[in-house]
Amino acid sequence: MYKRYIKRIIDIIISMTVLILLAPIYLIIALAIKIIDGDPIIYKQYRTGQYGKKFIIYKFRTMKEGKATKLR
Repeated sequence: MYKRYIKRIIDIIISMTVLILLAPIYLIIALAIKIIDGDPIIYKQYRTGQYGKKFIIYKFRTMKEGKATKLR
């Protein structure tokens, strides 16, 4: 039973470490998106996970807004 808690703690520590190390790169990407396009930096999308549970995923925007609808 304790193995599960130890794994969770290790996962959190590794995730926080990687997030801190990559923060400068994320900042550069965010600034580049804002400077080049001037549009919102973060894209919000609704997804369905395991057992049909809905959740929201946030990601850096990689396309201009409205482009996906123009392609159809």
